[in-house]
Amino acid sequence: MVYVLHKSYEWIKMPPRQPVKWWNWGTVPIMVILWLGLARGSFRPENRPLNISYAGDYANNPSEVNLVLNTPFSIMSTWGNIKLKDVNYFASQEDAAQYYSPVQSFSDTVGTKRKNIVIIIVESLSKEFIGGLNKDKANYKSYTPFLDRLLEQSLTFNHSFANGKRSIEALPSITASIPSLQEAYVLTPYCGNQINSLGNIFQTKGYHTSFFHGASEGSMGFSAFMKTAGFTHTFSRKEFNNDSEFDGMWGIWDEPFLQFWAKQMNTFQEPFCSVLFTVSSHHPFKLPEQYKGKFPTGPLDIHPSIGYTDMALEKFFDSTSKMPWYQNTVFVLTADHAATYAHEETYQSSVGAYSVPIIFFTPDGSLRGRLDGPAQHTDVFPTLIHHLGLDEKIIVFGNNALDTTQNPIKVNCYGGIFQAFDKEFMLQFDGEKPIGLYRYKIDPRLTTNRLGDPTIHVNHLVLALKAYIQQYTYRVKNNKLTP
Repeated sequence: MVYVLHKSYEWIKMPPRQPVKWWNWGTVPIMVILWLGLARGSFRPENRPLNISYAGDYANNPSEVNLVLNTPFSIMSTWGNIKLKDVNYFASQEDAAQYYSPVQSFSDTVGTKRKNIVIIIVESLSKEFIGGLNKDKANYKSYTPFLDRLLEQSLTFNHSFANGKRSIEALPSITASIPSLQEAYVLTPYCGNQINSLGNIFQTKGYHTSFFHGASEGSMGFSAFMKTAGFTHTFSRKEFNNDSEFDGMWGIWDEPFLQFWAKQMNTFQEPFCSVLFTVSSHHPFKLPEQYKGKFPTGPLDIHPSIGYTDMALEKFFDSTSKMPWYQNTVFVLTADHAATYAHEETYQSSVGAYSVPIIFFTPDGSLRGRLDGPAQHTDVFPTLIHHLGLDEKIIVFGNNALDTTQNPIKVNCYGGIFQAFDKEFMLQFDGEKPIGLYRYKIDPRLTTNRLGDPTIHVNHLVLALKAYIQQYTYRVKNNKLTP
């Protein structure tokens, strides 16, 4: 074939080269702009550049993702990506499992409850903004009067954390109990793995599953991941179909989109599991004209936007409380991550950087109270499986947060440093050795490193963290995230 091509070129007679006219160069910037937009997959600023996880938008399950992808794109989009390095703190996975195992079994001990599940993920809702979670501080200013009241009727935690610092890290950790260690799971070459998730499990139980995000269709790659996680119906700005409520940057304002969500859920066959991701408390924190100046301001630009979203949530709960499915529903409310900046000194640390609310609200009162924690995003999935009494064996990097008899670790990764929390201590680990140990509940600013204290023995925490990292790395790299 190469020889034939070579000879063919000899046969083709080329006319003399003509000088390039000046107006031909005018097409260059146009071509550059077109190339950049097409290479990113979109001209919309809110969309991330294409990566292999976007193939999930066009596949019915993870096993079909590779049929959508093509080899050149896969090579280019994963070249240089962070690939998980093999970790061998223990000689085998069986040895590691003695200190931490993500394999968990749940049994039907109280009778399966066919309740609806409604999960609300609020953009940048730091624990710092919620007065009801800061009652230990005198004269504390709250920006969430509705959530403060909701907390009085809910189950929540004194110490609860996100698993990441970016929006794209939230959905895998909340809906599938997959954390992000060093890199967001959906940005790794392994994001096409088979996974167990709320959506996949609930589908087998006859649930209607859906995901709502007021941004443009496909924004941030959220819908692609949610489809692979078993959420078959997606609703976006396109389905809302009224751009008079578009904020001009990210999506539909929270107030009208939450009302749209409530009305849509009223059409779903029960039981259903539905997840919504808000947009209005995202920079540049623009508010609808009729609400400008209506919400309390503070030292951070985000404060009025948090007040607006809190009001939108109040109206959402007021609407849903009149709907027939409301009483038979478990509501989960959390943030995708903490806000970029913290004003209160308590939250100006690597602990505060992950401090977000995790709230379980049941209108029937079956979940109420305040637990000390810690709890984390990865706990949402197994906690719901337990609460519903489902008989399941799953791979999760979280735990049933309602079980206060256990002391499992919670893990996040801050600037390349692993942080492991138990009921008393937070251990910082650089991948080879511990570098910090703090009593984070009484020292949230992390002012006193107790690593050298001879009276404190935390070898169990070091071993559990090493086992956690090894189990995660092995299972993600080898596509073993399902039992």
